[in-house]
Amino acid sequence: RQKWASRFTGVNLEDDRSAKDAEMKCAQTVVRELGRFMNCETSIVSSLSRRPRDYKKAFGSIAKHMRSMFLHAYQSYVWNKAASHRISEGTSVRLGDLVLVEDKGVKEGGSGT
Repeated sequence: RQKWASRFTGVNLEDDRSAKDAEMKCAQTVVRELGRFMNCETSIVSSLSRRPRDYKKAFGSIAKHMRSMFLHAYQSYVWNKAASHRISEGTSVRLGDLVLVEDKGVKEGGSGT
Protein backbone atom coordinates (compact mmCIF):
# COMPACT_ATOMS: atom_id res chain seq x y z
CA ARG A 1 0.00 0.00 0.00
CA GLN A 2 2.70 2.46 0.95
CA LYS A 3 4.58 1.82 -2.27
CA TRP A 4 1.46 2.42 -4.36
CA ALA A 5 0.39 5.47 -2.34
CA SER A 6 3.80 7.09 -2.80
CA ARG A 7 4.17 6.31 -6.52
CA PHE A 8 4.04 10.00 -7.48
CA THR A 9 6.37 11.26 -4.75
CA GLY A 10 8.93 13.52 -6.36
CA VAL A 11 7.21 13.35 -9.75
CA ASN A 12 6.03 16.44 -11.58
CA LEU A 13 2.35 15.61 -12.19
CA GLU A 14 2.13 18.43 -14.74
CA ASP A 15 4.37 16.31 -16.97
CA ASP A 16 2.02 13.53 -18.06
CA ARG A 17 4.84 11.36 -19.44
CA SER A 18 6.73 11.39 -16.11
CA ALA A 19 3.57 10.55 -14.16
CA LYS A 20 2.74 7.66 -16.52
CA ASP A 21 6.30 6.31 -16.29
CA ALA A 22 6.21 6.47 -12.49
CA GLU A 23 2.88 4.67 -12.33
CA MET A 24 3.94 2.02 -14.85
CA LYS A 25 7.14 1.21 -12.93
CA CYS A 26 5.32 1.07 -9.62
CA ALA A 27 2.52 -1.11 -11.07
CA GLN A 28 5.03 -3.57 -12.52
CA THR A 29 6.67 -3.89 -9.09
CA VAL A 30 3.42 -4.13 -7.12
CA VAL A 31 1.80 -6.73 -9.40
CA ARG A 32 4.61 -9.18 -8.61
CA GLU A 33 4.01 -8.72 -4.86
CA LEU A 34 0.25 -9.33 -4.89
CA GLY A 35 -1.04 -12.64 -3.57
CA ARG A 36 -2.46 -15.21 -5.94
CA PHE A 37 -6.00 -14.80 -4.59
CA MET A 38 -6.04 -11.03 -5.10
CA ASN A 39 -7.69 -11.29 -8.52
CA CYS A 40 -9.35 -7.88 -8.67
CA GLU A 41 -6.27 -6.06 -7.44
CA THR A 42 -4.05 -7.97 -9.87
CA SER A 43 -6.36 -7.13 -12.78
CA ILE A 44 -6.36 -3.43 -11.91
CA VAL A 45 -2.62 -3.12 -11.33
CA SER A 46 -1.80 -5.19 -14.44
CA SER A 47 -4.00 -2.94 -16.51
CA LEU A 48 -2.30 0.13 -15.06
CA SER A 49 1.12 -1.32 -15.84
CA ARG A 50 0.05 -1.57 -19.50
CA ARG A 51 -1.93 1.68 -19.66
CA PRO A 52 -0.82 3.99 -16.82
CA ARG A 53 -3.34 6.52 -15.50
CA ASP A 54 -6.23 4.97 -17.45
CA TYR A 55 -8.32 4.24 -14.36
CA LYS A 56 -11.58 3.66 -16.23
CA LYS A 57 -9.95 0.91 -18.30
CA ALA A 58 -8.33 -0.52 -15.15
CA PHE A 59 -11.70 -0.76 -13.37
CA GLY A 60 -13.17 -2.31 -16.52
CA SER A 61 -10.54 -5.06 -16.37
CA ILE A 62 -12.27 -6.57 -13.33
CA ALA A 63 -14.76 -9.36 -14.05
CA LYS A 64 -18.30 -8.06 -14.61
CA HIS A 65 -19.80 -9.83 -11.58
CA MET A 66 -17.13 -8.28 -9.35
CA ARG A 67 -17.75 -4.80 -10.76
CA SER A 68 -21.43 -5.29 -9.92
CA MET A 69 -20.47 -6.29 -6.40
CA PHE A 70 -18.40 -3.11 -5.99
CA LEU A 71 -21.35 -1.04 -7.24
CA HIS A 72 -23.75 -2.74 -4.84
CA ALA A 73 -21.34 -2.26 -1.96
CA TYR A 74 -21.10 1.46 -2.73
CA GLN A 75 -24.90 1.71 -2.96
CA SER A 76 -25.13 0.09 0.48
CA TYR A 77 -22.55 2.53 1.83
CA VAL A 78 -24.53 5.53 0.53
CA TRP A 79 -27.80 4.11 1.88
CA ASN A 80 -26.27 3.48 5.31
CA LYS A 81 -24.83 7.01 5.45
CA ALA A 82 -28.22 8.51 4.52
CA ALA A 83 -30.10 6.30 6.99
CA SER A 84 -27.62 7.10 9.77
CA HIS A 85 -27.98 10.82 9.10
CA ARG A 86 -31.78 10.56 9.13
CA ILE A 87 -31.78 8.61 12.40
CA SER A 88 -29.40 11.09 14.02
CA GLU A 89 -31.99 13.83 13.39
CA GLY A 90 -34.66 12.00 15.34
CA THR A 91 -37.22 9.29 14.81
CA SER A 92 -40.35 11.38 14.25
CA VAL A 93 -41.92 11.17 10.80
CA ARG A 94 -40.84 14.02 8.51
CA LEU A 95 -41.74 15.17 5.03
CA GLY A 96 -40.12 12.81 2.53
CA ASP A 97 -40.06 9.74 4.80
CA LEU A 98 -41.51 6.54 3.42
CA VAL A 99 -44.08 5.24 5.88
CA LEU A 100 -46.09 2.00 5.85
CA VAL A 101 -49.59 2.77 7.01
CA GLU A 102 -51.82 -0.09 8.07
CA ASP A 103 -54.74 -0.39 5.74
CA LYS A 104 -58.26 -1.39 6.72
CA GLY A 105 -59.04 -5.05 6.67
CA VAL A 106 -60.93 -6.58 3.76
CA LYS A 107 -64.17 -6.55 5.76
CA GLU A 108 -63.82 -2.79 6.34
CA GLY A 109 -63.32 -2.10 2.61
CA GLY A 110 -59.51 -2.00 2.53
CA SER A 111 -56.96 -4.21 0.81
CA GLY A 112 -56.10 -6.05 3.99
CA THR A 113 -52.45 -5.00 4.22
